[in-house]
Amino acid sequence: MKKQIVSTLLALCMLLCLMPTAAFAEESTETPPVCSCETACTTDNMNKECPVCGAEKAIPQNCGQYIPVEDRTGENGSTERADDPNGSIELSAADQVQAMIDGLPNAEEITEDNAEEVKAQLEAIDEAKETLSDEEIDELDMTLFVFYSACLICFFIAYSEKKPRWYYLAYAFAGLSVLTKGPIGLLQPGLIILLFLFWRRDLKALLHIKLISGMLLFLAITLLWYGPMYALHGSDFVSQFIGVHNILRATVSEHPQYNVWYYYSAIFLAGFVPWVFTLPLAWHEYGMSRKVLTVFREKRIHLLVFSMKAQFLIVWAATIFVTYQLMATKYMTYTFPYMIPIAIGFASYLKKHDRLVLNMAGIVLAIYVAVTCTAIVPQCRQASAYEAAQFVSGLADSETTVVTYGGRYPVSLTYYSGHPAYRLAEGKDIARMLPGGISWNAKNVMPFMAIEDVANHQKVLAVVRDRDEARFLQDVPGNWQWRTQKGTWSVYQKSSDL
Repeated sequence: MKKQIVSTLLALCMLLCLMPTAAFAEESTETPPVCSCETACTTDNMNKECPVCGAEKAIPQNCGQYIPVEDRTGENGSTERADDPNGSIELSAADQVQAMIDGLPNAEEITEDNAEEVKAQLEAIDEAKETLSDEEIDELDMTLFVFYSACLICFFIAYSEKKPRWYYLAYAFAGLSVLTKGPIGLLQPGLIILLFLFWRRDLKALLHIKLISGMLLFLAITLLWYGPMYALHGSDFVSQFIGVHNILRATVSEHPQYNVWYYYSAIFLAGFVPWVFTLPLAWHEYGMSRKVLTVFREKRIHLLVFSMKAQFLIVWAATIFVTYQLMATKYMTYTFPYMIPIAIGFASYLKKHDRLVLNMAGIVLAIYVAVTCTAIVPQCRQASAYEAAQFVSGLADSETTVVTYGGRYPVSLTYYSGHPAYRLAEGKDIARMLPGGISWNAKNVMPFMAIEDVANHQKVLAVVRDRDEARFLQDVPGNWQWRTQKGTWSVYQKSSDL
């Protein structure tokens, strides 16, 4: 019992140790405005004094008092939550997006009378997703990690313990995975299960996994969102969601500099520090040196014999690693689902060395805290446009035009300043940069302004990436005065505004 407890705690510790590797995500450390509403806002009654609900294009779902339809009680859509005696709950941006999704009607509830309203809801959800920071996008990857892992665990329990009802839970979690991140939530777990059964020479088990009834349950869950989206957007939904965010992401790299063969190997080595340093111990524990020498002496390979659980964990981890390495677009969060099998693998031999584990965990925890406070947080603040947005907010009025130049478009500038920020580009180039077809232009949903049109605006504030300042002053017409630098962003003002 003691060894089981230690192994469980060790696996959890290893899972937690991988989390800080995503901390370098740009624009992820600032605290968003907090809703100050005491009652829920409605479409006709938005609280203009609230920093959240009073912002331009704010919708009722942004309100901190907003309660999804299924959680409302009382007459006339009262927004008082029956099980929440303490009042409202402040929602993160990702939670607000999820709440907006939860508030969508079922496909069979959409009629001609409410189709326009549903379309507006879906467009609001898309706009809200575009404002999510990298860290909030990572929350969706973490949600996929939970549902994806739950799907595979439920399948293994059903298969290994002969509990067929657990197959339905596996299908349900697969449906939730697909709702979270798309078809990969079904295809990859399905591939893992197929390879596992092939290794065990038990493909006939596919006849007993409740395939028909399970897929009906899966479709009932996924069509709650995919049905209305296709009904409203048709082929545009297929080309953008399936084409861009699935097929294009797999075949054309979004970040070509990261599309290297060793990317996920490096992420594994960095993410599982300090446990990777114990791999020589595992080599010794399993007698790998002796087995390798035996192969050379006998000139014959002896296949290792694994338990059913070990086979499943190996296929689980290896399939995720290989498939994502083969994909063109690479993100460190993509391989979250292999954390559980790898953590169990480490724990299986480190459970005999609990003193070593405690010492290493304590040292690394202290290092993580120190590095996070002294390096990562300042680096994220430097990369974010939060401070520049605060400066712009205090300087700009309703007649001021805010533009950005150079670097990655800073969504936080618009979000925190309350002023829409236009991305500057030459007029002849804007058309080819706009969304359309299956290309990465689908990400360019920000407003554009032609450099040639800047002269037509009297009051202009330009937020410029510091490494592009010289090019900005050369390319953009007008007399510009430098006002301040916040992190990696410099703020310029047209001299006619002074």
